[in-house]
Parts: sequence; structure tokens; C-alpha cells
Amino acid sequence: LTSGTTRAHVVRAALEATRMDEHPERAALTISIGVAIFPDDARTRKDLVARADAALYRAKHEGRNRVVAQA
Repeated sequence: LTSGTTRAHVVRAALEATRMDEHPERAALTISIGVAIFPDDARTRKDLVARADAALYRAKHEGRNRVVAQA
């Protein structure tokens, strides 16, 4: 895993572990994260955002609450 992907996994797990005291009956919070690394995955800011966005939609399509890296 890259450091960016590792950090994304830490953020996802921390959010999932968070419980909202005001609404304990609600399900856990979840997040899907798409990761793209500069300059490995893209050479421009626009391409980097586009690749991260594509990875995010892959994460949502594959079942949500996950991290997907652009590969």
C-alpha cells in the first residue's frame, strides 16, 4: 500500500468506528475513498482528480465503505 492509501484506510476505519451519541439507533458512518497518487497516476492536477474520482466510483460500485486506489 502507498502512504496515501494507508492514510485513507485509517480515515475510513476511524469514521466507521465513530458513534453518534445523539443518534445511537442509526447505522455506523461509512465513507468510500478514491486514491490517486501524483505523479505515479497522473501528471496534471486535472488528471489526478479525474483518476481519484474514477477510483471513488469504483469503490461505490464495489460495495461502498472502502478505499480503492487508481492502479
